[in-house]
Amino acid sequence: MMNEEAVAGLPGNLKDLLRLVAQRLEVSGEAMALQASAANVETYGPTWIDVKVPDGCPIGDWEDGPLSISPTVLDGRGATAGCVVIWVSEGKLTSLEQGWYTDDPPSGWPSIEMLDWEV
Repeated sequence: MMNEEAVAGLPGNLKDLLRLVAQRLEVSGEAMALQASAANVETYGPTWIDVKVPDGCPIGDWEDGPLSISPTVLDGRGATAGCVVIWVSEGKLTSLEQGWYTDDPPSGWPSIEMLDWEV
């Protein structure tokens, strides 16, 4: 259920998620927050989003691959249901992935209230 080439920015809940990640990063947090605000969605699905950060955005000082910060997703009962992984390459945000620990994959991206940063 991926969109063909969309160019809209990230939905508000995902910008908020990335801003919270930015606050927790030891390096280049401001770059992540600015990239989250400027990023355009290339493909969008309930478990994977590819994004393109426009030229001119600050570059982060992160190793290529997943960031070390990966919030846990909780279900409506407060049980662990999955996680969100943020992928970067060459100092830019490239994608978000939602993993799940249940039999059924998620049908949408979690709200901020469904995230646990301490697990």
